[in-house]
Amino acid sequence: MVDLLTRFWDRFAGAAERLAASRFAAVPRAPARFGPLQLLGLAVMAGLTGALYWGLNTYWETNWLAAEDGLSEWGTVGMYLVGVPLAAFISLRLWRSGHRRMALFYCAIAVVLLTAVLEEISWGQRVFDWETPEALAEVNFQDETTVHNIPIFDRAVNGAFALASLLGLVGIAARIALHRRGVVTTLDLLLPPVLLAAPFFMILALTGIGEPFRDLMGLLGLRPVGGETAEVLSGVCVVVFLMAVIRGPLPLSTGGSADST
Repeated sequence: MVDLLTRFWDRFAGAAERLAASRFAAVPRAPARFGPLQLLGLAVMAGLTGALYWGLNTYWETNWLAAEDGLSEWGTVGMYLVGVPLAAFISLRLWRSGHRRMALFYCAIAVVLLTAVLEEISWGQRVFDWETPEALAEVNFQDETTVHNIPIFDRAVNGAFALASLLGLVGIAARIALHRRGVVTTLDLLLPPVLLAAPFFMILALTGIGEPFRDLMGLLGLRPVGGETAEVLSGVCVVVFLMAVIRGPLPLSTGGSADST
């Protein structure tokens, strides 16, 4: 079994290295080391993720914390809102340094985050308190001016959360594999920091694995209730990921290499 896993990891690392070498520009930066400090960060983030899960599911009936317009919902809105200028800033710097396709990717992230913010505040309905149009109220299970509360779109959002978290975990594995091989390229701009492994796994468990995970947690008396946990964790992932990109010594200054991506 160990031999099989080792061969799989070697093939995965090789594929990641070929992708990085063929499609992305090299970055003059020492590869990251994964030592005790990183393990401590992982443990802390895993603890915070577990505490958030426990709190939101134990006190899900506490209105100020987990209900509509509660702290968890407005906290998510706040993190998405913080992510908009961060993604726009990264996009602008990448565009100026010649990494145009990567810049468009971060521009798309900014647009998605802004759309998520507007959806969370019902496109202003919660601020200006207008009536939901009748046609929308008939298909919206929260009777609000939103799209994500229409059943078919609600399932699509859950699917998007599951896919994004799965890709995030694959990206973390790729980052570890590449840096262990000494490969540092602009692909790092797409790869989440290792710190986000626990939040990504929890989001995937809640939105992708679904009922098996819920049944398992039910045996422990921690069956998830409501959908706020995944949303709050997605906000955490957004802010941490974008801040990691900004803090990283990557080609975010003018005069960088041309689009290689």
